[in-house]
Amino acid sequence: MKNKIALILLFAISIPFSRAQWISVNGPSGGYVRNFIFDGTTIYAATGGGVLASNDNGTSWSFRNSGLKSCDTKSLAQIGDYLFVSTDENVFRSVNRGLDWESVGSDLDGKYVKTLVTCNNVLFAGTYSRGIYRSLDSGSTWTAVNNGISGKYIYWLATDGTNIYAGSYLNGLFRSTDMGNSWTSINNGLTESSIASMCYFNQKMYASTLYSGTFVSDDNGNNWSSLGSGIPMVKGFTCLNGNLYAGSFGNGVYKSTDSGQTWSTVNTGLTEKDIWAMGSSDSVIFAGVSSGHVYKSTNGGTNWSLCNSENTFRAGVGSLTS
Repeated sequence: MKNKIALILLFAISIPFSRAQWISVNGPSGGYVRNFIFDGTTIYAATGGGVLASNDNGTSWSFRNSGLKSCDTKSLAQIGDYLFVSTDENVFRSVNRGLDWESVGSDLDGKYVKTLVTCNNVLFAGTYSRGIYRSLDSGSTWTAVNNGISGKYIYWLATDGTNIYAGSYLNGLFRSTDMGNSWTSINNGLTESSIASMCYFNQKMYASTLYSGTFVSDDNGNNWSSLGSGIPMVKGFTCLNGNLYAGSFGNGVYKSTDSGQTWSTVNTGLTEKDIWAMGSSDSVIFAGVSSGHVYKSTNGGTNWSLCNSENTFRAGVGSLTS
């Protein structure tokens, strides 16, 4: 019971393979890192201390918080020249790579926005207790779009480029085929209704649950099947060079070279197995663990080493994306 309570609290806040080398990153010091995004040049991190940016694939970081009313940042997204970050009280946007931020309208004032996703230049925001909002004008105005949504605690939003998927806490998965105008419950085959993370990769949607492992769908979420690989709760997915990576809470990092049919652990040298986040740039894979250490791999990810032995990086990494 104690373990379940701990996992619930954690949730609420938040094959062959080639040899590779992992090194620790001199990373952000701003508290929990919940989301990464890569714009082709700069990696941005949404942290408990604000937005951090790195122009050298994670070797060095600087805060970019000017204009933020809350530095408890959650999720990042991008449309054209606009960079967006969600917080516990609104969404903010920047037109100069995060150097200055402005709040995006008043519709989300005071709302805890957990997750952002963009599809066809439309921005979606998943909130705690208020469901899903949509903006058609890069965040200037927002409309609640909850027709068919029974779950108000939206933990994860994802897209396959056409459909929008919403993973909720306690109410399972939902899909919209009309850009948020209506939603349908898509839980056939799922054995649990609390979703921890999602990822679309190689024509398949992956969804990790709080207690029941990870599921996959190859028919746009109509049917789900268990991966059956023993992978526990996945806090984050990422992909690079045709391979899929899953960061598990407890068992470290898994890698699949065949679109999730088979998986191998890639933990050699990894002494911390509670993975909170996975992400990638165009050439580097990132993994963050519960202590706050961040590792990076420049060549695909099998061997790990922690090159920063001092306690200078304690970011409590929560999730990454690209």
